[in-house]
Amino acid sequence: MSLSLLLTQRNNCCWFEDIEYDHHSKTLSVCPTMVSLTSEEISQYRSQLADYPDAVVALDEIDNCEGDLEDATLNLAIRVGQQPDRNDFLNGLAKRYRVEICQDMLQQELLKGNLILVVDTLMKAELFPSVLVTPVVLYVMKQGVKSFCEPLTYKIET
Repeated sequence: MSLSLLLTQRNNCCWFEDIEYDHHSKTLSVCPTMVSLTSEEISQYRSQLADYPDAVVALDEIDNCEGDLEDATLNLAIRVGQQPDRNDFLNGLAKRYRVEICQDMLQQELLKGNLILVVDTLMKAELFPSVLVTPVVLYVMKQGVKSFCEPLTYKIET
């Protein structure tokens, strides 16, 4: 029994090419999961966040990117002078602000699907450019609030 792998990266995906196992060859791809919104979801969030101009700008960009949160976030970050240097920029941004996003009150609001209080709180905190708040909050909702916030509940036992 033999196994050989050739790992390459194309289009933000990892490709295991020419996997040979017992004289059979295959090509697999392992792509990061694209987090996206439907046009209906974008419309719903646009009406919820209509009083927040930066949120509307972000939702317009998400719509322009056919619902792809990562692409929209990269575009918005570049517009506000940031230089995204990672393929998973949105995930990194969300993790950087996990403590703020996962405050009990904000977590409960996200679990209810209430974006207004969460977006408002994070925009007022001025932790990162306000135009990036909405994609980060939507990303956390799509990933699952409880699983996103779970690492903060771990306790170190001695």
